Amino acid sequence: MGLKKIIVLVFLILVLANVAFAANVGVVVKLSDSKTIIECVNVKDNSNGYTVLQKTSLDIGWSEKGEFGHALCNIDGVGDSVSGTGCKWGPDNYWAFLVSDGSKWEYSSVGFDAGTSCWNRDLFSYDGHYCARDKEVIGLAYGPYGSKPDFYTYEAICSPKLSIDEVTAYVNGVKDSGTIEAFPDSMISLKVKVENLLEDIEISEIIVKATIEGIDNGEDIDKESGSFKLSGGKSKQAEIELVVPNNAEQDEYDIVIEAEGKDENGVVHTTEERLNLKVVKEKHSVNFEQASLSKTSASCGEQITLTVKLKNEGMEKESGSLKIISEKLGISLKDSFILGDSSNSISDEYLKTYLIKIPSGQKEGNYPILLRADYSKNFAEKELSINVKCTKTAAVSLVKNTAAPKKLEANTANLIVEGKKTNNNQYISAVIITIEAIAILSCVLIIAGMLR
Repeated sequence: MGLKKIIVLVFLILVLANVAFAANVGVVVKLSDSKTIIECVNVKDNSNGYTVLQKTSLDIGWSEKGEFGHALCNIDGVGDSVSGTGCKWGPDNYWAFLVSDGSKWEYSSVGFDAGTSCWNRDLFSYDGHYCARDKEVIGLAYGPYGSKPDFYTYEAICSPKLSIDEVTAYVNGVKDSGTIEAFPDSMISLKVKVENLLEDIEISEIIVKATIEGIDNGEDIDKESGSFKLSGGKSKQAEIELVVPNNAEQDEYDIVIEAEGKDENGVVHTTEERLNLKVVKEKHSVNFEQASLSKTSASCGEQITLTVKLKNEGMEKESGSLKIISEKLGISLKDSFILGDSSNSISDEYLKTYLIKIPSGQKEGNYPILLRADYSKNFAEKELSINVKCTKTAAVSLVKNTAAPKKLEANTANLIVEGKKTNNNQYISAVIITIEAIAILSCVLIIAGMLR
């Protein structure tokens, strides 16, 4: 097993352990005949009584921990003063500690955190200390023996204090008056009003989640709101948007709306509402699911690819024709298609590619390409655009250079010979002079030979 998998596994074990061993405990405190405090706290399972009460908002005066653990002396100023590991108890009054059996109060036979082990829940056993259990209620009352607070069930104390007051649904911006009815690809907007029912306790980290069950080929789709908090008695509206999948079948589906948050005492509050969604499909509906060019810009004479994908979103089998037209580019193609529906084996999709050649010498610019699918006296259209850019070849012109070079470099001798401007008469004169010179030299040679 890879290191990453081990880390993930350990993380999941820790998370599950925290979830599995969490306990919500109801706490009822009678301060006087006219005042009772009720709270719900979240602690780890088997937390001792001292830890449970420390999680409440109560201002508790505890003694130092002694042989019998911490002694509870006063709550919110009601009770006795602290004295070392005990309290300065009077002759009659003290803080009674009670545990609910589900229907009535029973006096706890052990204290809050004495010893090292949990009490075995036997009312005649005095070993160990109180340990919290999930969905349990404990009570405290100050007075002589027999004093008890009014009895409350766990549900009355710890039932969720987060409420979904109202849900308003919109389909493509239109308010729905009853059952939500939508087509595939419709946008469903849910406005969810959430209220904190607690009077003086804030609930934070509130997230609203909406789920449409089984709508996407049997799979759920869901969306969450952002996190927010609510003071006691306050409410807020969260908005969530969900898109009905393109492949949703005509049927009815459940929309589950959940709100969850955590109060100051660590208690998690959740609530849920359900709505009905009816997905309907048109009898005839064909749409372009894809229409794209391999390039959005092309040169004259270049060949590009057009990909077309048609989708039957209606209830009936369809057959029809596909036209691809661009008059200015000289494009005129026509093809046929057959699209099945969910009740037969014929594919409900048509996918094909076409080769399109840009004419040579085409004028530069943007040119529209229209795609039209005709079927069952209906049609669907899609327009694309191609930008044509044609490169022009530069004309080559030869210009005679009449200017004589000022210098001529001889590569073999690295000599520079000065050139002079000449004309035809000068060339003729030079030739005549050369011939005359040769004739005179010949005559001289002949005479010299005769004299010998």
